[in-house]
Amino acid sequence: MNGHPEASRGKYFHISGSASAKTATELIVYTHQLVSEIAARVVEHGGGLMLFAGKEPRQNSSDRTSPALLFDWTAMETAAKILKIGALVAGAKPAIVVVVSEKASAEIPAERQQLWQDLLKSGHLRVEYIRPGARSGTMIRDRQAQFGDVLLCVGGGTGVEHLADAYIARRKPVIPRTFQSEPVAKTVLVVQDVLIVKLLRIQAISFVSGRNGNQWLPRCLHYWQQREEKQLAGECSN
Repeated sequence: MNGHPEASRGKYFHISGSASAKTATELIVYTHQLVSEIAARVVEHGGGLMLFAGKEPRQNSSDRTSPALLFDWTAMETAAKILKIGALVAGAKPAIVVVVSEKASAEIPAERQQLWQDLLKSGHLRVEYIRPGARSGTMIRDRQAQFGDVLLCVGGGTGVEHLADAYIARRKPVIPRTFQSEPVAKTVLVVQDVLIVKLLRIQAISFVSGRNGNQWLPRCLHYWQQREEKQLAGECSN
């Protein structure tokens, strides 16, 4: 195992999940920032994104400025900005793969239509439709698991659980992340998320594959978390 940056070129990172409308607004906003950071790192290093497109429900349904409860459009928007700049490491082509149903594609919100059309014209987006007339979430998730190489679960419910099972059945790594509302838990989440981004930076996630992939990653996260917590404790005591 080595940490050469080329190792993750062409790998598709699937970001999936959702927040509840009851989740603290600051946690939802923070998670959008995290997803944006991860999406940027993946694309910059030649990886690709596996996403979903459709509705973008908000925490406050009557206020379009309130944070979205899904994170796909945030990842897509960030990737589009990186791709527009150019000068990227050659890697996954196209950079974004989206699996949708006809119904979901018809529900793309008006404020996202320009982004959607620009990506389609750019050639950086591949759209995979499930069977015409079908609207099964199970069919969408099964198709996504075929394309994705790594699953990052950001909250979510039974749909994300099904996705995780589909990835594990294919011996692909799954990175779980949940929402917690307790103040102390937020610090834990920040440490965990620093580790996820750090693993992306050193390309370690690329080597999580095969029979023991889903055992190795938690051990790696635990090791780095211990180091981060010791460092954090040292800084707080000074």
